[in-house]
Amino acid sequence: METVTINDTKNEEWYIETDTFFVAPMCDLRQEWNSYCPTDRNMYYIPRIEVQKVDANDVLEWIYDRMADEGYENMAGMLWEETTDDFKQRLQAVLDEISNFGAAKVYYPDKYIDPDIDLEEEF
Repeated sequence: METVTINDTKNEEWYIETDTFFVAPMCDLRQEWNSYCPTDRNMYYIPRIEVQKVDANDVLEWIYDRMADEGYENMAGMLWEETTDDFKQRLQAVLDEISNFGAAKVYYPDKYIDPDIDLEEEF
C-alpha cells in the first residue's frame, strides 16, 4: 500500500477513516490534522473509489428467468429472441443513471496518510 503525507493531499479529495469507514472531504481533515497527535492520525487513507454498475443483460436475464419460473417452457428463450439491441441500450441508459447516484460509489482505503508528518500549510 502506498504511503503519502497530508501535504500530498488536495482539499478536493476525499479521505476515509478506517475505524468507522467514515468518508468526508479532505479539506475537513486537513483543517484539523495538526491538532491530532500521531496516534490519533494513524487511521486515515485516501480512498480508491469504485462506482457500482448494473448490466442490462444481467437484469434482463434475472427478469426473464423469474418470468419463466411462473410462465412456460422456453419462455425466457422466446423473450430473448424478441429483445432488440435498441431495447437493451435504452435499458442500459436507465441503469447507468443509477451509477450516478452518490450511494453507488464504494470507497476502499488505498493510500495511507503518514500520521507522523504535520501539515505544512496553514488554513
